[in-house]
Amino acid sequence: MPYRCCVPNCRGNYDGGPKVTVFKFPEDEATRKKWLSSIRRDNFTPSSSSRVCHVHFHKDDVIWETLIVDERTGQLLRAPLLKPRLRPDAVPSLLPNCPSYLSKEESRREGPEEKKQRLENEQLAAALQYSLALQKDYENTFSFSSLEELMLRTKEVDLPNEWSVIEKHSDFVCFLKIIRNPAPLITHSVVIDSNLNVSLFKKDVQIKTLGKRSFPVIVTNIHEIQCTAGVFRHRLWALRNFYR
Repeated sequence: MPYRCCVPNCRGNYDGGPKVTVFKFPEDEATRKKWLSSIRRDNFTPSSSSRVCHVHFHKDDVIWETLIVDERTGQLLRAPLLKPRLRPDAVPSLLPNCPSYLSKEESRREGPEEKKQRLENEQLAAALQYSLALQKDYENTFSFSSLEELMLRTKEVDLPNEWSVIEKHSDFVCFLKIIRNPAPLITHSVVIDSNLNVSLFKKDVQIKTLGKRSFPVIVTNIHEIQCTAGVFRHRLWALRNFYR
């Protein structure tokens, strides 16, 4: 059975009365005295089951929801709290079923901690939105969904001098490492087919695994190729064995 409101003339959670959210009396003695003075109940000592319902608090004194940042969009979202709570300095000052002069209708100002939290949430949301915008620009610059787009993206990165690019219509694209020995010799190659599968070769031998990666592997971003195959790196630390 829900706790009933102990404020005079209030029927909150009583049979036939309105269903309300209730709050315990504060443990802090000074704040407790303020509550007792505000509810205008003479000769009353609250017990462990005594409660005051939300009807007697100003709207801004009851926290019904929390703000969270959606990491995917950077938007501030409002989520309802399972258990509403009071602001630390909240005092029940509204007595709707008593003479009007007993209620205090003054509006409540935002406290320093609340303002700090609000500003931090707003700054976090702004920073996340900026980061997402940069990520979107990055993806638009370096992502591809076809071999034709891949060839355009290769212009966005620096290819080491010993590497050449060969495009065979819409069938595949090859990145070849060619040395003179004394005649030109293809020592390593990376082949990307029309389905964007990447295959690696050392001379004419296909490389099936490299570290923890298995090939062929599908790529959709120039830097995926850079990280998985090492074609565009001046420092070939990730695939040093492949380039020996």
